[in-house]
Order: sequence, then structure tokens, then C-alpha cells
Amino acid sequence: MEEIPEERLNVDYLFFNDKKKIYVCLNHRAAYLCWIDAQRRKFLNDYSLLFHIDYHADFWLEKEELLAEQETIKDQLEKLKEFVKHKLRILNTDFIVLSMHRGTIGDAISIHRLGENLYGEFKKGGYIGTDRQEFKDRKSVTHKFYLCSSSIEGLTGYQGLLTDRFTNQDVKQVFEENVRKRNAVLDVDLDFFTYADNEERRWAMNPRNLDRLLYSEGFNYIFDRMNVITIALEPLCCGGNVECLSILDKVSSYICEKINLDIKEETVTKFANELRQ
Repeated sequence: MEEIPEERLNVDYLFFNDKKKIYVCLNHRAAYLCWIDAQRRKFLNDYSLLFHIDYHADFWLEKEELLAEQETIKDQLEKLKEFVKHKLRILNTDFIVLSMHRGTIGDAISIHRLGENLYGEFKKGGYIGTDRQEFKDRKSVTHKFYLCSSSIEGLTGYQGLLTDRFTNQDVKQVFEENVRKRNAVLDVDLDFFTYADNEERRWAMNPRNLDRLLYSEGFNYIFDRMNVITIALEPLCCGGNVECLSILDKVSSYICEKINLDIKEETVTKFANELRQ
């Protein structure tokens, strides 16, 4: 059996309790633990809305038996950490589905570029609705994973996903309701800000394009309205540590300008072994 790289087993995270509650993890599946922690601290209620920005959809479930296993663990934090570390896929693709089945996450709005054969049943949207995947959990609660565009800049403005008066009214309603209740979390994977060459090579966007997205009206619209934010570094999906750190530098600068919080120094220190150049 091929040995799993040590950095892939890291499910630790940092928590910045500031004007916004910001969690930073190395591997994206650790967001599962971050959201549980945010629930425990009363930053989020059950069935929170997830606003997911990622190169990949991360909406799969390879092993159905994981559903029963997480039921038996419930809120035992150390066992949950071991569950995430050793049972969830190291490709970081099933943590959203599991979080929905757990009741931590309700619905999700997803901005991603790559995602096929997703979990649940596909439902066609239409003019006022949005394409989505749907499934019912064990309590018969319906969860929706809205398949939105791959463009952050398409979130606002004329015919913007969250601002248009006529189209995508289902997404607009679920977003506004959960933001008003302060029950929404912004989840960002740094690999969204990369270029890809047939999925074989990946490298960071150039600084000008990265700034264009981060300082766009769309990203500001989301960031300003979210109280809880999770950020996944995912260096292996960013093209390596150098590429990941260059993206982190820009994201950290953006956050510092917005709320005067520097997340880079502590992040690099926390994950020094995994982010070594």
C-alpha cells in the first residue's frame, strides 16, 4: 500500500477570534471540525448555510458506512478528529456531504470549476430557480447543493446571482435568510485561485488577476456579510508550497485591509513543517 504523505494526515486548524471568526486549516476536510467548533461556540446554529468557493465541488461520498459511523461518534471531539483524519478521503471530497447528514450544514451555494457525478439527485432549476443536487438526510431534511457559476464576479451586478431581481430567486432567498440570521459560513479553498493544465500542473494566479477577484464587488459582497469563515490552504492542489504561500499572502493582505487581522504569520508558523519550501 502506498504510504500517505504526512501533510495529508494533518487535520489541525487555527482559530482567529476577531471581528470575524476565521478558521484556517491545511487540508480542507478539517473544515468539518471547524464548523462543529463554530456550532459549539454558538457562532452558528444547526443547518447553517455554506457558501463554498473552491476549484473542486467537494460534493461526493465514497463510503456510505461513514454516515453510520459519524452517528455513533456524535460530539466526542477527539474521536471526531480521528474520524476526519483516518476515515474521510485524503482527497478532501466528502466532508460537505457528511456535514449535511450530521445537521451542521443545511444547504450550500457552490462556486466551483470542476465537479461531475455529484452526490444526490440532480434537479433542474429554470428561470427563477437554480440547478442543484438534492438529497434527504436520515431525519428526512432535504439538503440542496446549488450549482452556481464558476465566477466570483458574477455574484453581483446586472443579473448577478445574489442581486438580480428575477433570476436565481431560490439562491437569493436562502442566502438572504441565513445571512440575516447570522447562520452562514464562507468556505474558501485557496486552490480556487489557481490556473490548471489538464489537472496535471497547477500554479497560482498572477497577482493582478488574484487582486481582481479578491477585491471584486462579488467577493466583497460575500465577505462583508459572513461572520464565520473557513480557509483551506491545500498546497498540493495549489501546485505546491510556493504557489500556496503566494496565494495566502494575497488573501491575508485582503483580510488585513478589511478587518485589520493578519492571518499569515500564525498560519505559516502553525503549518511550518507542511509548508516548508
